[in-house]
Amino acid sequence: MNKVQVYSALGQLLLDNDYNADNVKIDFTPLSPDLYFVKIYSEDKFTIIKTIKK
Repeated sequence: MNKVQVYSALGQLLLDNDYNADNVKIDFTPLSPDLYFVKIYSEDKFTIIKTIKK
C-alpha cells in the first residue's frame, strides 16, 4: 500500500497519507459521522471503498 486518501460524500479530499506498509490503520476520530470514500493506492492500481462512520 502506497497511499490512502479519504473523501467526503461530496468529493472533498479530507485525508491524504503516504505509507510503505501492508497493514494500515486510518484514524476516523476527527471526522464526523457520515459517508466516506477511501481510495487505496497499491503500486499502479487503486481501489475505492465506501464506508460509513456512525
